Amino acid sequence: LTRNEGMRAGGYREIVGLLSRKCPLRENIAEARATDVLLFLASPGAYRALVIERGWTHGEWVAWTSGALAEQLFEGGGRPSDQPAALRGSGEIQPERD
Repeated sequence: LTRNEGMRAGGYREIVGLLSRKCPLRENIAEARATDVLLFLASPGAYRALVIERGWTHGEWVAWTSGALAEQLFEGGGRPSDQPAALRGSGEIQPERD
């Protein structure tokens, strides 16, 4: 890995560790795999592909990426099961308001 990519991986590994203490990772996901998924989905290349090349807004990318990460990595989609359904994010892209 390049130096920058290695630093990103280290930082994301710490983030995954902190988050997994608040909400457990899915049973079949190890912290190393969760870090890889985070590195991929939150990469500059993923952002560039969706926002710059495909025309997504920054807000759409943030909503989709955070929802996809929560659903793929954490038990219960990363949200406590006792939280009211209306407050749980779905990760669905909402239209930007003017």
